[in-house]
Amino acid sequence: MSWLRDMTHQGRPYWISRVQTLIANNTTPDGKGHGETDIKWIHELVDEIEKGLPPLGPIPYDGNMRMAAILSMVLGLWYSQVHYAKTQDSHRPVFDRRAASVKRHAWIMSMIDHITDTSDGATYFPGQPWDSPWAPESKSGDFV
Repeated sequence: MSWLRDMTHQGRPYWISRVQTLIANNTTPDGKGHGETDIKWIHELVDEIEKGLPPLGPIPYDGNMRMAAILSMVLGLWYSQVHYAKTQDSHRPVFDRRAASVKRHAWIMSMIDHITDTSDGATYFPGQPWDSPWAPESKSGDFV
């Protein structure tokens, strides 16, 4: 089961390849290895994701939330896999590869923390009433 495939009809290999291709197509070689990349690749990615959004199902879903979720998943996937690939590249010094591995792990843990820490919810969305849907006394409104 893959949430990303369910939402985009494409799996991880497609999205890794797609981001790599978009970056390559928007990069001018500089003779030093990486080149200069025009940030417009990210606009092309957003356009592609938006065009491929599946229709809303029987349960309403906020389009802004869906776009943010897919985009963050695609970019997080690409970043984490590129970072991992650099840790496995024997052309790079072992010391640098180990340091990159530690940094990658720290990024992943930070991402998990940012996604799962709900302690500031009321700060992010002031004015919204907070009521756990799992509490026995939770209220049930009609806004969808």
